[in-house]
Amino acid sequence: MRIAWRLAGPRSAGLAALCALLAAVPGAARAAAPSTIVPPPGGSNCAPVPISVSGPGTVEYDHGVIGLPPGQACPAYIPGATVTLVAIADAGATFVGWSGACQGTGLCDVTVGSGTPVTATFAWLATLSVSRTGSGGGLVRSSPAGIECGATCSAAVAEGTTLSLTAQADARSRFAGWVGGPCDGSLLPCQIAVTGLTTVTARFDQDPPTGAPPVTTSAPPPTCATDRSPCPPGTLRLAAATAPVAHGHATIVLSCDGPGGCDEHLVLTVALERRAHGALVRERVLAGRAHVVLADGERQAVHIRIARGVRALLAQRSRLRGTLAGPGRAWAVRIASA
Repeated sequence: MRIAWRLAGPRSAGLAALCALLAAVPGAARAAAPSTIVPPPGGSNCAPVPISVSGPGTVEYDHGVIGLPPGQACPAYIPGATVTLVAIADAGATFVGWSGACQGTGLCDVTVGSGTPVTATFAWLATLSVSRTGSGGGLVRSSPAGIECGATCSAAVAEGTTLSLTAQADARSRFAGWVGGPCDGSLLPCQIAVTGLTTVTARFDQDPPTGAPPVTTSAPPPTCATDRSPCPPGTLRLAAATAPVAHGHATIVLSCDGPGGCDEHLVLTVALERRAHGALVRERVLAGRAHVVLADGERQAVHIRIARGVRALLAQRSRLRGTLAGPGRAWAVRIASA
């Protein structure tokens, strides 16, 4: 509240004396306007409360990114005011959550001058990919939710997240166990820590008819040598260096050479450049993923769903530099609007 004094007439001298007396009273001047807190000069943490960031991400608030360039003055804050903090993960990362003054993963409202610290935790993304094999049918589910394979067989989670996988066979089928990967045998549930690209395969076999002896329903793997040893995996090849994008999907033509066939999980990324605090930053952004299974000599057009953010960039630039990577190999591809 602001009080304006108007001095006029024969009482002005008395009022002036009253003003001088009020100015001499401790605290009277301070009541005229709220004071402010000014953090140290630029180059230090210009946050309104003690804030720390753990992992690949930044925290933004009303006056921009925390931690200004050297020489740039920090803003002033009014004690008791509310400032909203926003957590922004780097490309290929996710925001795990707040701790301290805020909890959860939403916006964080802090009070200037409270002194209560807050921490924003980020983590790189990792992918769990589940596949099914065998003559039977069934579902694989995860807890926390994310995988229901069936329909959803891949999920991106924070690096190091522990998931519990369960397998449920369909009618007249049975769960025959896990095949390779971090899950072993037929243990249910299977607890795994997801890092990088983690793959899990569940086998479901058909139950034999009632009264019939058990039979082996799976075909033996291809054999190549006279000793009937399994064939080595085939070699996956990129048949075209341009990946046209139409209806949100990039089309990449691949082929396989080798009697063992090809079974690989591929990741498509794009290279981007941006400026941050005057510096040029180069980064790779996830565009999409694909699971490719080809027989020897087979050639196939693989359709990869492109992430929404990458589609928006493609609409602006019409062409992006990409990399298609699999186990032990990578190809440069041009992602272009069809």
